[in-house]
Amino acid sequence: MRFNANSLSYIRLVVSSIAYVPLVAALMVVKQRLRRVMLVDDDEAVAEVIGIGLRRKGYRVDSFNDPSAALASFAPNSYDVAVLDIRMGPFDGLELYRRLKGLDPQLGFLFLSAYADVVKDRPDRIRLLQKPISLADLVRALENL
Repeated sequence: MRFNANSLSYIRLVVSSIAYVPLVAALMVVKQRLRRVMLVDDDEAVAEVIGIGLRRKGYRVDSFNDPSAALASFAPNSYDVAVLDIRMGPFDGLELYRRLKGLDPQLGFLFLSAYADVVKDRPDRIRLLQKPISLADLVRALENL
């Protein structure tokens, strides 16, 4: 078999494609990393709108309007991130954060609040997003976790 310049280009393409496929697969896994979201907001309309938007962007979202229900259904390693409203009853988003973090230390968190001043006593390194928030800003924050 004789090889010419075109044959060598083809061989390079095949070899680089073989190396490229695992790289693409690895990048897709990283991009899909934060796809399982627990959303907790006592305002049903807000939770529904955010949930629909995130689902359209490819996220798997379980929405809760009560932090007690969210906690009761939580299982470690079942979510990548919890998006929590701060002001809720019977306990607030910061208390839910402490309880969930105790059950799953690897869980990421984003907080939503219409009241920015409510987080004076917040734990270090929490991400607080001010409501109302655009879907684009929320997705960007999720991708930057």
